[in-house]
Amino acid sequence: MLGDVGLFNIIKKIVGPHADRRAAGTPSTDPLIDYLRSLRGKEVHYIPNPGNAGDGFIAYATHVLFARLGIRPVVHRENDVLSGKLLLIGGGGNLIEGRYHHVRDVFHRNARDNLCTLLPQTISGYADEIAHEWPRIRLFCREPVSYRGLLDAGADPARVHLSQDMTFYLEDEHFGAFRQPGQGACDVLREDGESTGLVKPGPDNLDISLSWNGDLWHDARFCQAVTESLAAYLAPYAAIRTDRLHIAILSAFLGKQVRMLPGAYYKNRAVFDHSIAPRFANVRFEEPPPRSPLG
Repeated sequence: MLGDVGLFNIIKKIVGPHADRRAAGTPSTDPLIDYLRSLRGKEVHYIPNPGNAGDGFIAYATHVLFARLGIRPVVHRENDVLSGKLLLIGGGGNLIEGRYHHVRDVFHRNARDNLCTLLPQTISGYADEIAHEWPRIRLFCREPVSYRGLLDAGADPARVHLSQDMTFYLEDEHFGAFRQPGQGACDVLREDGESTGLVKPGPDNLDISLSWNGDLWHDARFCQAVTESLAAYLAPYAAIRTDRLHIAILSAFLGKQVRMLPGAYYKNRAVFDHSIAPRFANVRFEEPPPRSPLG
């Protein structure tokens, strides 16, 4: 568990002199921003979403947004059990029934005894729990497919909101120090269970996001270092082909020509349509041809 004042001061240095500026593409009235502003000056606790370096990028953007809005969270690990707290649970793609269970487990440990808010997630399944077992949880969705699914499943419309992935609350120029024209192209294609298997990676493919994976994203400095490591890896290239959502997003911030591919479920396309396409003209979404039955 990290002290809130020290963490806040670290991130204020990261954000720099423009901490009060709104990220390009963020609506002037955004339900997530409005809610987080209401927390300023309150005791806030935060459990980051575990996962790979893409989740580290989300956690980094979350720390930056907290600092911008004057929120000083106490940060906890995934397995911590709290009571009587105002608890924020990290955004990402971890509430997917049949695929991931970490956020569900955090809810089971903490939803009854705390006032919980789930930061922007892709959410699929867990309809009974969301509608009936976790009635006090405020849920933010990062794309409209999840949002409509929750409403169709009977979730309380007053506690379900449509916003964006946390990384889109960064300013367009946030990674300006890493921007360069670059040369050539690289593949950053998944080598895990979210790969569709429809695209054959090039010989130099590196699924760099898996270089870090786990319950890692508690220290703001580490989140920054990992995110900047990703940016430094991508910077020398002119073009990126990837089915990893947060590699596509980071590459978009870096000004790369991005060929974004679908993953094993709707997440990539939904976030592309909702947040990437309206903001980044340098990203195009490509649907690969279906696999031939003959192999």
